[in-house]
Amino acid sequence: MSTVQPKKRIDWPSLEVKKFSPTIYTYNAKKTCGTAALAVITGEDPYDIDVSPIKGKSKHWSDRAILRYLTKRKYEIYPISVPNIKTSNTYVQQPITENHVVLLSMRVTSRQSTWCVLFKDLLYHGAEILPLRPMEFLNNKLYSSYVLFRPEWGYSNNY
Repeated sequence: MSTVQPKKRIDWPSLEVKKFSPTIYTYNAKKTCGTAALAVITGEDPYDIDVSPIKGKSKHWSDRAILRYLTKRKYEIYPISVPNIKTSNTYVQQPITENHVVLLSMRVTSRQSTWCVLFKDLLYHGAEILPLRPMEFLNNKLYSSYVLFRPEWGYSNNY
């Protein structure tokens, strides 16, 4: 399945997982946060991840390249956007939970963006596992975010 079309209603609770096992490598052979994020998600060794989709000197994976990489490996990808998550008039609706695997791109310096993975209130970035801080997304501009899913991760029983 490729990226879901924005007009299609997404059943967010059905994308919660219980068996996701993030893989952390203490080295990042390709020295890119996108490669590290792909390793966290797929379990692939960073040495084995083809970085040819990265163009120019930036060493930053574009959304298109990183999503294509995951789509080829049969990951389901759902873009997170206001129209996708706010589908009712209920203020307390919180469709994205800590039981979702979230891939996101954000600006971390005036000239640098990064990719990281969120799961269970933890932020996976490079070779680090960090507690998710409430102010993270106010201090670092969020560019894009996606819920990822694979049937083998199992469905959560939390809904």
